[in-house]
Amino acid sequence: MDEKKRAKLREAIRKRIQKELDEMSTTAGAGPYLTPNAFVGDKHSNAGHIKKVAALTGYSVAPGTEKTIKPGDRLNEDHYYEYRNDPTKKPHQKIGTAIAEVNRQFKLIERAIRMNRRLQKECGVSNNQLWKRTTNQMLKLEGKLIELAARLRDMRG
Repeated sequence: MDEKKRAKLREAIRKRIQKELDEMSTTAGAGPYLTPNAFVGDKHSNAGHIKKVAALTGYSVAPGTEKTIKPGDRLNEDHYYEYRNDPTKKPHQKIGTAIAEVNRQFKLIERAIRMNRRLQKECGVSNNQLWKRTTNQMLKLEGKLIELAARLRDMRG
């Protein structure tokens, strides 16, 4: 193939590739989701809404997902009775699982406090430089931890 034909072929290929690239779309151009409430709230407080939306769209809620109450969920009296009467686990299993979950979450809290205490020391941030809200939240957290310690002592007997 001579040089002229080769150059024309290259140019034709470049134009074709450029045209393809110009016509490509990405998910950024797709627009918003067509499910306006897909990411709103939790499944426990919106159970009725979730079932209604599923029915309207021709779907149904998977069995066993309607009442999956865990100890860390917002437990008011209604949730407590569902949790207590849940037949999937025995009471001692529920307590053990809950304490294990609390320990896991407590490790995250410990890590956050340790990192921020280190940051405070390294950057020389004094307590009077903290926002008033931050100081109040730390005092509330300290009170909650003392209260939790008392409840744990009571549980252990």
